[in-house]
Amino acid sequence: MKFARLVLVVVFMCTLLVVPAQAKQAAAAPHFSAELLSQCFGAYGLGDSWHVTGVLSNAAGKAVANYSGDADVTGGIYDACFSPADANSVIKPGYKMSFSVYDASSTLQGSYSIVVPNISITAYNLATGAVSGAGPKGKSLSVNWTHANLNATQTYSEGYKTVKVPATGLWSVNFATTKFRGGDPVHMWVTMNNNFAFERYFHLPYVSCGLKTNVCSVHGMPLQAVSVNIVHGGKTYKLAGKFNVAGVYTAKLVTATGSAILLVPGDKVTATGIAGTYVVAKLTAAADLTSSVISGKAPASRYFNVWVKNDTMYFPHWTGSNAAGNYSASFSDLSPEVPFTIIVDYIDKVSGNETTLSVDITG
Repeated sequence: MKFARLVLVVVFMCTLLVVPAQAKQAAAAPHFSAELLSQCFGAYGLGDSWHVTGVLSNAAGKAVANYSGDADVTGGIYDACFSPADANSVIKPGYKMSFSVYDASSTLQGSYSIVVPNISITAYNLATGAVSGAGPKGKSLSVNWTHANLNATQTYSEGYKTVKVPATGLWSVNFATTKFRGGDPVHMWVTMNNNFAFERYFHLPYVSCGLKTNVCSVHGMPLQAVSVNIVHGGKTYKLAGKFNVAGVYTAKLVTATGSAILLVPGDKVTATGIAGTYVVAKLTAAADLTSSVISGKAPASRYFNVWVKNDTMYFPHWTGSNAAGNYSASFSDLSPEVPFTIIVDYIDKVSGNETTLSVDITG
């Protein structure tokens, strides 16, 4: 559960996808901006109420997903996604995106297609801030890295580099600033031509474990093999598999008969791509409904998010623990009605690994 990092991704998407206000008449060329390994894209430079149809085809040329939708008064479509929403409709390198654009009178204005390029990270160095990967040859690739300082004022360090991808298709940049930390997001984007641009997000490897659950999510290199060892109650549990296309492997701790083994503070996790051993943090949380305060224990002198989940809404409270590990967060501005859920989202300041705790408040 990456609430803090989710905020960063949203900021990045806005940076790339926000375009100048469009007049009601179409621009010279419609522009499509898509996120790799997602199902979604944006379309700009259209006319008011213009209609767009789209087809996503796999590398063999078989149509796996479709789109149909209309532009708003600005000539843009900002929340378009292919359907059906399943694993086959993900925008992957080697797939083909094809669009037809019609004006408000249903007259075809043009058809546009492209093979989705490969944009990826293949290596990184946490100590030096260097990162390298693959990209479309001859194109200008932009790379943005962001590092949450996890301090009282929630400041961030970041770096921005642009590199022309050489004929080898392999690129590299060195931010040479603050050291990388697990979970730091790297955002890459490239404009292919007047009609298409692509972006991709990658979190440097980290592990996220949920207290009172049996799940640790390991984030690493997409489609590569992964092994995970979890030491719980003096016994080592070994798991192995492969990261999915988004670079995530879900490790579930279970008994020989399949019963869940719930994680506790002090459990130790090692995994492919994760530096050292991560010790699951000790977190507690309780709510005083009279004073509207959430309080509990966390690692000493650290800052983190405490969330209140009310129905389907999430409300963050950035808070910090003192030298004794005590913290408190007021939620008087929310006055949530019971039941609600407290979610403590603690990110280790050194490793970037994460421990979460969810506590249901029923009254």
